[in-house]
Amino acid sequence: MDIFEFVQKFFLILLPGILGSYLYASLNVQKEQHYYFEFLKMIMMSFVSYLLTDVLFSGIKRLFPCFIYNSIVIIHQIAASEAVIPTANVLVSIVFSLILACFLTKAGYENWLFRLANKLGLTRRIDNQTVWEHVFDDNDIVVLRDFITGNIYYGKVCSFSDNSENRDIYFENVSVFDKNSDFLYHAEKLYLSRMHNEFTVEIQDDTQVGEGEKNESSQKQS
Repeated sequence: MDIFEFVQKFFLILLPGILGSYLYASLNVQKEQHYYFEFLKMIMMSFVSYLLTDVLFSGIKRLFPCFIYNSIVIIHQIAASEAVIPTANVLVSIVFSLILACFLTKAGYENWLFRLANKLGLTRRIDNQTVWEHVFDDNDIVVLRDFITGNIYYGKVCSFSDNSENRDIYFENVSVFDKNSDFLYHAEKLYLSRMHNEFTVEIQDDTQVGEGEKNESSQKQS
């Protein structure tokens, strides 16, 4: 087996893991990780996908002996000079890899691992996320006090950046007040970028804030 055949087989083996890892990265906000960890994740996802494909094909073969596709021993495919990775196995493994990426995303979002650990009494932690990533879980209508301009922003958070030194927050339907809580203007969309220690975020009662704004507006009109 020449180097070209080796690279071709190695790429086919990694293809499900590459696509699955890309989908998982697209669905999740992740911290930057070392390249060898990402490579290991691709390998693990590929091997699990091929293993599921082998189980599926073996089960179908038992039920329907006329089934034309066979399971493969993926770990021996690279070294075997005459071994060929069937296209059907690659395609089904890609499907399994994408399903696995969605499953891992759901498991991470619902904190299944930590829920199980809590039931077993192994830990009391909820998850591995930082406090910043939990700020907008209960309510995305917030009051942000900007230490740079002194302005106060009240609106709905559409999206926000990860837990880095510089925080990006994207608002919609924003009411802007000065440091004395006097109304300045209203913005449909507003983007704010600040260092993590240059602002505070408050979750307040929407009805009380709304009534406060109405009272201020009526006072100004009178």
